[in-house]
Amino acid sequence: MPKDHPSLSLARYESLDVWRGLACLLVIVYHATSFRTENYLGHIPSVGLVLLLLTTTFKHGVTLFFVISGYCISAAVEASARRQTGITDYFRRRVRRIFPPYWTLLACVIISGALVHALGGGRFLWERSLDNYVQLKQPADLSGSQWLGNLTLTELWLPRLFGRAPRLFEGSGHAWTLAYEEQFYAVCGLLLIASRRRMNRFFAGALGVTLLTFVTASSPVLRAHVGGLFLDGQWMLFACGIAVYYDRVHAGQRQRWAIRAALLALLALVLVKRSGPELVIGPAFALLLNALQPWDAAWARSRKPAILWWSGLRCYSLYLVHWPIIRPLSRLLYESGVRSVWGTLLITLPVSLAVSMLAAWAFHAAVERRFLNRPSRSPTAAPEARSAPDAALASA
Repeated sequence: MPKDHPSLSLARYESLDVWRGLACLLVIVYHATSFRTENYLGHIPSVGLVLLLLTTTFKHGVTLFFVISGYCISAAVEASARRQTGITDYFRRRVRRIFPPYWTLLACVIISGALVHALGGGRFLWERSLDNYVQLKQPADLSGSQWLGNLTLTELWLPRLFGRAPRLFEGSGHAWTLAYEEQFYAVCGLLLIASRRRMNRFFAGALGVTLLTFVTASSPVLRAHVGGLFLDGQWMLFACGIAVYYDRVHAGQRQRWAIRAALLALLALVLVKRSGPELVIGPAFALLLNALQPWDAAWARSRKPAILWWSGLRCYSLYLVHWPIIRPLSRLLYESGVRSVWGTLLITLPVSLAVSMLAAWAFHAAVERRFLNRPSRSPTAAPEARSAPDAALASA
C-alpha cells in the first residue's frame, strides 16, 4: 500500500484549468443557442442546422466539471489532512469559496428580475422547468422555507423527501449543479472525519459510496426516491475524478493498471446498458486525464490556448453570471429579428460569449477574488488544486 501522504508536487494537476475553461465555454455555447435550437427541431437538415443541433451536446460540459471536482476535492481533503486543522476549517474554506459569490449573484438576479418584471419584460426572463419537475419562480412567489432552501442550495433535493416539487429562484436555473457540488463537499468532509485523516481510509470510504450509488442509480425504484441527491448517479462522475487523483498521487504501478481497468469496465458496462451519455463521458474523460499526465507540466508552461486558461481561472464567475445574462439577451436578439440558424450562430452566440466573459471579468475582480482561499503557510500542507469553486465548478 502506498504511503498515506506522498510528494506534495504530485497533487497539482495544472492543466485542469484549461479543461475547466473548455467545460465552461461548452456550457455557455449550449445555453446561448438553446433558445433557437428548440424552435428548429424537425426542420429540414442543413449545414447550419447540423451545427446548431450539435451545440445541444455541449451541455455535457457539466460532466467534465463533475469529474474535475472529484480530483480537486480529493486534493482539498488531502490538504486538510496534512494541515492537521479541525474539520471546521475544511468546511469553512468550502463555504467561504462557494456561498458569498453565489449570494451576491442571487441578490443581483433578484433585484434586476424585479425591475424587469415591473417594466413588463417578464418574457425576457423565461426559463424552462428543470427535468419537468423543478419549478422556477419569482422570489415573491416562494415561501420562507423555499428561500432558505435556495440560499443554502438544499432546495433541489430536500423538498423531494416530503413529496414537494423544488422551487428555484427565477434566473438561477444553473444552481442545480452547485447543489450537487455542495453534496460532494459534505460527503467528502464526513469521509475525512470517519477516516481520521488517513487518506487510504478516505479512498476506501469513497469506493463504498461509489458502490452504493451504483446500486441506487441502477434501480428505477430506488432512483425515484433519491432525485436531486448525489445517490441518483452524479456521484459516479465525481468518483471518476477521485480515481484520477488516486492514480496520479497515491497509486503504485499495479494499482494504476487496476484503476484504469476499472474505468474501462465501467465504460463498457454503461455502453452495454445504454445508460445516459454522461456516464459514458465521465469514465472516458477520466481515462483521458490519466493518459495526458506526462504532458501536464509542458502544457501548463505554454498557457495555450489562452482563452481556455483565462476562462478556467475565472470559471466560477463565468458560470454564475452567464445564465441570467444569456436568457434575456437571446430573447432580445430574437425579438430584434435575429431568428435564423446562421443569425444564431454568427450573432447571438458570439455576442452572448463576449458579454458573459466581460461580466465574468468584472464579477471576478469585484467579488470572487475576495473570497479565494489563501494557501496554508504550513510547510507540510499539500497544495490544493487551483479552483473554482475551490475544486472545480459545476455548471448547467
